[in-house]
Amino acid sequence: MSEVEVKAELGKARRVRIDCGGFEVFIEVRPKEPQAVEERPVEARLALVLDQTHRGYSSTLERHTPQGVEIHEVGGVGVAEPVKVSSRTYRHPASDDYDVLRLLESLSQKFPLTLFITGDKTLSEEARMLKVAKGLNVEVRYMPPSDYLGKEAILQAIIDQVNKLLSSMR
Repeated sequence: MSEVEVKAELGKARRVRIDCGGFEVFIEVRPKEPQAVEERPVEARLALVLDQTHRGYSSTLERHTPQGVEIHEVGGVGVAEPVKVSSRTYRHPASDDYDVLRLLESLSQKFPLTLFITGDKTLSEEARMLKVAKGLNVEVRYMPPSDYLGKEAILQAIIDQVNKLLSSMR
């Protein structure tokens, strides 16, 4: 008995005829159908909250942060209710600091850790006091854009903070 190697091209089937003396055997060789892979959503492990001073960074941060990070951008005027902007980014309305603090409190109950990045000194102090007063799992970083040499520098600083916190969670 001899072996026969048959190579099928992607997307094309081939028929092979085998002569067995008094019989002919036909075999159809084709690539397997791709099986649907069930995509399970990655469980978010960190909520990254950006206040209005860092608005517009979310699309870049989504591309450069791990899948376990969910980004929440405080939108301010023009947003009436929370809106899902993309697969991991949400935009929230906020009329004042109180709305931002309520969002932090809410997210800290849903996520193992919440990172709040703000450029507002007063808001950062209020968030720190809320963390202590209510025992929230919120990390507050005061990062005013004026302390950085451009958008790329502050984006990299935020990404570094996210990676540092994620590695400390392991």
